Amino acid sequence: MGDRTISEDQKLAFIIRHAAIGVMEIKEDGEIVSLNIVAEDLTKVITGGPVKAGANGFDVLSLIDPEVAAQIKNFKEPGGPIIDSQLCSAVVGGNEKHFLITASKMFADCIIVGIDDISIGYSEEKALQLAEQEKAVALGKYEIASEVLHDIGNALVGFGSHLTKINRALEESGVENLGKLSVFIQQNQQALAAALGDQKASALVTMTGALNTSVKKGAELVKGSVNEQLRVVAHIQDILNIQRQYVLGNHSQERKPVNLKEIIGDCRSMIDASLEKRKIRFFSSLPAVPVHINGDRTKLMQVILNLLKNSIEAIDPDGDRKEIHLSLSLTNHKITLVIFDSGKGFDSAARAQMFTRGYTSKSQGTGIGLYTSKSIIESHGGSIAMESQGPGKGSTTTIEFNCQN
Repeated sequence: MGDRTISEDQKLAFIIRHAAIGVMEIKEDGEIVSLNIVAEDLTKVITGGPVKAGANGFDVLSLIDPEVAAQIKNFKEPGGPIIDSQLCSAVVGGNEKHFLITASKMFADCIIVGIDDISIGYSEEKALQLAEQEKAVALGKYEIASEVLHDIGNALVGFGSHLTKINRALEESGVENLGKLSVFIQQNQQALAAALGDQKASALVTMTGALNTSVKKGAELVKGSVNEQLRVVAHIQDILNIQRQYVLGNHSQERKPVNLKEIIGDCRSMIDASLEKRKIRFFSSLPAVPVHINGDRTKLMQVILNLLKNSIEAIDPDGDRKEIHLSLSLTNHKITLVIFDSGKGFDSAARAQMFTRGYTSKSQGTGIGLYTSKSIIESHGGSIAMESQGPGKGSTTTIEFNCQN
């Protein structure tokens, strides 16, 4: 019987010694009686050095959570559970660690403390919870976005309808008839002179000719502007249609050849009003040939529009130099898009955080514009970088893609 009892005790000691969690036996005064292998490793990490029997267990536990150490120390019952799987967090070696602490008093002067390092599982669970929260938030945003897109789409349909009516009105305005009238009066100037006198006839010819030229020129300008707005409306509707697919989760990952020159032209049309309002001069240098890459037209337009918008907002409305320079080039199998603005620029500290999610230098910024732009460019196999000589010296954004022409 004695041999069997010793054998069972040895088995139990072996199991505890090699348990998957840290097990530490301490006395009521905190003196450590024994530690298993995991406990030896954990306490070494927690304290920064090896912990042996005879050391004070309360001191070790205080490094994890002083309240837990005090709770165990102040337990005065003859036996029973003290702590049941309490989550504790502590900074260990510069890293945040998470532990589950369990403590029970087996009998007088014998307290067993379990220490389970759950840092990896805890971080994964938190990341999963965060992802679920972000998913829920995103779903709410998608629902709102869907309604907004619907309203914008309806507004654009109405706006486009009014533009079409303006075009029809111009066609029916009688501008051509005014021209014919001017020619008729000019051809019959002598007859009019006989009836009205040379001076009045000459004045009538001059007046109708000038009126015809002015009305014709004005009609051409209006028609050109209306057609340009119709083109912009059509592009916006295309963007809205694609964005609806993204919102509904039906978007395709298929990439199609897109002409960067056309995208730049469309973006320029969309910022013309802002440029004119702020009196910003816009210079562009584009190659004579189309510049194609396989990509998502809407997303690429989103990037370029965001960069141009940032440049516009960075320029001081009261500044002496208000310029944006855009160039697109094909060199050494690379497509390079460079946007320079004479805006406020930035320092090296800001540059280091420029593409970090949540970072913004704007009072009402969200900090996701450049982060999203970088993600889109990299998803197209490209790169994006921003440089500045310092505050007040403007900034340069450079985007590069592999040439696919």
